[in-house]
Amino acid sequence: MRYSFFIIMAFGLMLSGCVKEDPVLGISITPSATSVDAGQPIEFDIQGDADFLVFYSGLEGSKYEDYPNALTREVNMLADEPSFSFTYRNFNGTANAVFVATSHGNWGEDTEEQIIEFTFEVSDNNTNISSATLKTAGLFGKTFEGVVSTDDHTVTFNIPVEDASDSQLASLTTNVVVSSGLATLRFNGEVFQNNSSVDFSSLSRTFNVEAIGGATQDWEFIIER
Repeated sequence: MRYSFFIIMAFGLMLSGCVKEDPVLGISITPSATSVDAGQPIEFDIQGDADFLVFYSGLEGSKYEDYPNALTREVNMLADEPSFSFTYRNFNGTANAVFVATSHGNWGEDTEEQIIEFTFEVSDNNTNISSATLKTAGLFGKTFEGVVSTDDHTVTFNIPVEDASDSQLASLTTNVVVSSGLATLRFNGEVFQNNSSVDFSSLSRTFNVEAIGGATQDWEFIIER
């Protein structure tokens, strides 16, 4: 009798698998904002059911119209509470993002698809400096790393007299990394080229960062002896 029971159970499971089920699909997605600063994460609240959910950012290389060659990011729909976050960096303008949700029936024959589109206005007004170095002249010149303060908009270098004479300060090879790849760095009103020589005899010089979104910020480079 015990074996008969297991046989009946297995047969019942087999029969249930033979019943064709339609795809279950229906989701809603709500972004935390549609107008954001570059570098600000957008959080997406995802509700409903789908087997698969992919995201096209709308940036170059990830546009829905370029399917199937476009890059996508997949959302884990197996999680109890699916979530997704995306950050637009080094971008200023309008991004047409697309979510594509799909579900399949249990026989794999029927597929349903749902497309959800968003338009994001992204402004890159990042005027920060990530890092900066000064180097004394010559093949064996010494390199000094600056301490960046985004609160005070200063970059401070500790250059002891024994490491660089006053005359050496008049010609320091200067390199600056701005946080946004779209921002422009200027010195004395001209676009600054890294590896240029700058006269730091006064122990303080001012650089300016202009974001592609229009924001500008002066940065004071200070040498402490």
